[in-house]
Amino acid sequence: IIIFLALNTCSQINTERYRQDADSGFSGAIDIDALAQTGNTDFQHVGLGGRLNYNSSGSYTFFALSGGYC
Repeated sequence: IIIFLALNTCSQINTERYRQDADSGFSGAIDIDALAQTGNTDFQHVGLGGRLNYNSSGSYTFFALSGGYC
C-alpha cells in the first residue's frame, strides 16, 4: 500500500512565468527550440511549447503545454 501511495504523489510548478497582464480577451504564444551539441557524445533536442490565455474582468485562465524530443 505504501508503494502504491508513493507512486501517486503530485508535484507543483511555478506558473507565474506563463502569466501575462493583458487586456480582456484571448492571447497566446508558440515556442519552438532546437539544440545540437557535439563532442564525446552527440546530443540533439527539439522542443515545442505553447500557451493560451483568457483574461476577463473577474478571472484569469491559461493553458500551457510544453514538450520535447531528444
